[in-house]
Amino acid sequence: MLASPQTADRRTTREAIAQYERSLADVPGWLDYADFLVLQLIDEIQDGLGFVGDILEIGAYQGRTAILLQYFCRGDDRLSVCDVFEQRTGDDENERERDAFYTDLTRETFEQYFLRYHPKLPDVHQCRSQDLGSRLSARSFRLIHVDGAHLHAVVRSDLALAKRVAAPGGIVAVDDYRREHTPGVAAAAWEAVLNGGLVPLCITPGKLYGCWQHADWYTERLRELARNLPALRMEEHVILERAVLRLSDASVQGASREEFIAVQLAELQRAHAAHVEAADADSARAERELAQRAADLETARERLETTRDELETVQRDLAAALRDAALARREIADMAIALAQHGMRIEDLELRIRLLEGALGIAPR
Repeated sequence: MLASPQTADRRTTREAIAQYERSLADVPGWLDYADFLVLQLIDEIQDGLGFVGDILEIGAYQGRTAILLQYFCRGDDRLSVCDVFEQRTGDDENERERDAFYTDLTRETFEQYFLRYHPKLPDVHQCRSQDLGSRLSARSFRLIHVDGAHLHAVVRSDLALAKRVAAPGGIVAVDDYRREHTPGVAAAAWEAVLNGGLVPLCITPGKLYGCWQHADWYTERLRELARNLPALRMEEHVILERAVLRLSDASVQGASREEFIAVQLAELQRAHAAHVEAADADSARAERELAQRAADLETARERLETTRDELETVQRDLAAALRDAALARREIADMAIALAQHGMRIEDLELRIRLLEGALGIAPR
């Protein structure tokens, strides 16, 4: 049985997302594995409901989440991305945050990373999110990712915009709703829940997911999909008399990711301490060995010095002996010459005696 074009397209998209997952670390930014999965589950639910529509992201950084969201676009769906990128906002607190965490953010780098995975760019709005509403031209969005500035007033404005442009049953994902360094996001998110009609559907360590209409469309289906996904751990909580799913990475052990990280950090610290202790022991042993080698070298050097001194003495004695031998040779030569001369004188005297005896008529002896 041949697959329908839509089935083939979905299979191709899943394969592309799986390939992107394998290279996710190559794109700078933040996207927890649990959210990588939950965003796909939400898109799967919307696809199953035949829910089409555009997707909006407020705050893109280098595009890690935007790249994933682009894979969700079907048919005429369009992804819109809003970020100030390298432009200044004029807000001192916002500028301090950007100078601290986003000095490498430019539109050019975002586009470079995005085009590694997709043939064309999304609709990019380089502006403050407060100025975005007039640019959307009455469009509606089925999925909105809010991950821009972390100031309470800005996030509050972003959520008000999300509520205004969300399609019926559209989902909003609020990033950093519980981080220690983003209390403004937490305040704005729960304010939207308590006073703005936002219904929380599920929470992860990084994001709060909710909608303003048709929440029942999602809760049961999310529960079913998450229950059958071994990579996710699921718990249920009740908030404002509604079930809210808590979804997290199943590979993270403990009550929370923070606790898991704390346990891992403690284990790393213990391992590091043991490693340092072993390294100190190795270093002490090496120092002792080096000290012994230095002592051995010093002893060898002293022996060498002694041997050299003895050799120099022998060399001096040998030189003296050679000088004495040369002097003796000269003396012997002188004595040989003297003896030869003496012998010649004797021979001359004997010759003279024989001549005298001949002259005197004395018979030779």
